[in-house]
Amino acid sequence: MGAVLYLGALFSERHGFGTGEVGLVYLASGIGYLAGSAAAGSWLGGSAPRTTYAATTIGCGTLFGLAFAAPFGAGVAVACITLASLLAPFG
Repeated sequence: MGAVLYLGALFSERHGFGTGEVGLVYLASGIGYLAGSAAAGSWLGGSAPRTTYAATTIGCGTLFGLAFAAPFGAGVAVACITLASLLAPFG
C-alpha cells in the first residue's frame, strides 16, 4: 500500500500526467484492491496460505518494481500497478 502513495509523483513527472489523469490511475489501483479483497475473501480464501502469500507477495513486488523502475510507457505502468493492487490483499 505504501508504494501507491508515490503514484502521483511517478505519473506526473515521468509520464506528464495531470491531476485528472493521476486520479484515474488511483481509480484503477482502487479497483484492483477491491477485486483482490473480494477474491481473497471468497474463492481463493481456501488455498494454501503460505503458498498464496509467497506467490502474491513476489508477484506484487515484481509488478510494482516494473511500474516504478522499468522504462515502459504509461499504459504498461498502469496495468502493472492495477495487477499489483489485485495481488496485494492476499499478502
